[in-house]
Amino acid sequence: MSTVYTLDATLSIKNIVEKLNALPEQISVAAMRSLNKTAAWVKSTSAKQIAKEKLLKLKFVRNRLKIKKAGKEFLQAKVLANLKGVRAKDIGPMKQTIIGAIAGQHMFAGAFVATMPKNKHTGIFKRKTKNRLPIEEQYLSIYKEASALIEKLVDEKTASRFEHYFRHEIKFATGNFL
Repeated sequence: MSTVYTLDATLSIKNIVEKLNALPEQISVAAMRSLNKTAAWVKSTSAKQIAKEKLLKLKFVRNRLKIKKAGKEFLQAKVLANLKGVRAKDIGPMKQTIIGAIAGQHMFAGAFVATMPKNKHTGIFKRKTKNRLPIEEQYLSIYKEASALIEKLVDEKTASRFEHYFRHEIKFATGNFL
């Protein structure tokens, strides 16, 4: 379940460019750089918020977010979010309890820790029926919370962050001070 969040900056660019005497080449380079910096900011900020809210390791969440950078002609940067469920073994150390299994700080009621005989994969599993088999591996769902956090961040704070970066980059490109 991958989700794509697109950053588009045409309106903000027009407002700032009207105040400056910049060449089109300088504007496109500044826009590209500022879009890429904004996408990196969205990635790092959302990773920190998701890791804090879901009690996951920051490194694990950061690896699930990717950036597709903007180019001079294609002024769109994309943040690709892999929001599939997280395996219980990736959350933290697993421990069997009386009422279920614990991975990190997350409880899986009615589940058990097991190692599969053929491939030696260790995880937290739960029976589908009262019979011994079939069993299914347990995952921690992060889709709802993570997508809501990223959408809120993109909607509310991205435009101001982009303007900040764009002012800085256009000043660097032209030598003008806004």
